[in-house]
Amino acid sequence: TSAQNLAYEFAYLLKLHSVANSMPLELPLKNPKLSSYFGMRIDPFTRRWAAHYGLDIYGAYRTNVFATAPGIVRRAGRWGSYGKMVEIAHGYG
Repeated sequence: TSAQNLAYEFAYLLKLHSVANSMPLELPLKNPKLSSYFGMRIDPFTRRWAAHYGLDIYGAYRTNVFATAPGIVRRAGRWGSYGKMVEIAHGYG
């Protein structure tokens, strides 16, 4: 029925709204530089082609870093050869 279709469409829009609100759509710092892009690249550790599922962004020393969407801080601080970093899980992979 049309009432069921309307309920389905409304539930779909609510889910879409939830996903859109969780997406980090801004850059987390002023004047950022990208050191590695999303996609296939030579892995800096293994020196072989590998998929990279994120963006590596860096800034000047003592640059403030901001979370651009709600999320959970997974790591913060010095992490091996990555150096100082903040990793935030925003949900939905």
